Amino acid sequence: MTGMIRFCVATLPGKLLLCLCALTASIPHAHAESFPPVAGIEPTPLSHSLSATTAKDRPPKQYGAYQSLEPFPRTRPNRGIEFANDSVVEPDLTNPEPLFGHTIRTESARDAIQQTQYPLDEESPATIQTNIIEQPRTLPWVAPLLAVPGSLTAPLESNWLHMSGVNVDATHVVGTGNYLGITTLSAGVVLETPSFQPFSIRPNIGWHTLHGPRRTDLPSQLYDVSIEMRMYWPFGDRWLGEFAIAPGLYTDFQNTNSDALRIVGRAVGYYRWSPDLQLAVGAAYLDRQDVVAVPVAGLVWTPTPDDRFEILVPRPRFAHRFRKCDNHERWAYIAGEFGGGSWAIERTTGADDIATYRDFRLITGIEFKFDDKSSWRVEGGYVFGRELEYDSNLGNYQPGDTALVRAALRF
Repeated sequence: MTGMIRFCVATLPGKLLLCLCALTASIPHAHAESFPPVAGIEPTPLSHSLSATTAKDRPPKQYGAYQSLEPFPRTRPNRGIEFANDSVVEPDLTNPEPLFGHTIRTESARDAIQQTQYPLDEESPATIQTNIIEQPRTLPWVAPLLAVPGSLTAPLESNWLHMSGVNVDATHVVGTGNYLGITTLSAGVVLETPSFQPFSIRPNIGWHTLHGPRRTDLPSQLYDVSIEMRMYWPFGDRWLGEFAIAPGLYTDFQNTNSDALRIVGRAVGYYRWSPDLQLAVGAAYLDRQDVVAVPVAGLVWTPTPDDRFEILVPRPRFAHRFRKCDNHERWAYIAGEFGGGSWAIERTTGADDIATYRDFRLITGIEFKFDDKSSWRVEGGYVFGRELEYDSNLGNYQPGDTALVRAALRF
């Protein structure tokens, strides 16, 4: 009996402690769930923010630290470990505009009409004037992003062709009688596809009204109808290739046989020697009766943002920006051109023939360029070295020197 009493006394504290714990657990705590649910912004283990919605989708804690972390923007690999670095700015592969310190306007129609049937216009990379927004001259050279494969471009809403611009041109070569005056009206559009911006399609049409000459039976109306397919593509970090082919119909629409069909094109490589100097080398195929092909070679030097020297064959030019405003800039320039073309015609005798006209032009002009990428310009010049030849050699002669005026609008 005494032993039983001793056992109860010895185990009494433990039994009381167990009862106290059970009683405490059965009473609701006044402070339970006093913390509100996750809301707003909550730091993750790596100090990266997750929203409340994201917090609800987190796995249970027994899976360790949050397993689904948002990817960091702008990270660079460092020996297998990625670190966030907000000071690093990755190049925008969807922006094809920067090129050789100038600008290629893929969403505009600032492309010159091929008045002289020469497939190198004034908006080729080697002849692009500086845009209103100057490119910083202290930045290191990066590969031109004008042409990037479709897999690198951002998805866009539509892959269909769309019209990105229109251009209109009017040129008058003064002449009458045996001096052979020519009035040319030209128009064209630029069609592009958002899914592959380096490529464009450029339909063009030209209408030539001839004044005289009396000494030969050259038709009074000549026409150009062509469609150019153009593409730019970078090679390495300093080379850019320009490729174009333009089948067209050049005729008086009385003679529409195979002589009226001509295919012109070019392949030119542009090399950036320095931020201020670029080189060009290539060739243009004219498919004309007098000149089948010409070389394209030279350099472009921009010593200052306001001065530009284009020492190019066959289209040299010097341009100077004399005024820059908030929404436009004004340029004055002196340029040389190789003009003319070949057309399939029908003589007054009913015989088919090919007429080829050639001249050289010294031009001066002024251009207004606006920040919406539209522009207009007026030009005047001197035309010399004029020749008119026929494939039959019947009626060849050399018109006298004359003057030229031109107006152009791009939007």
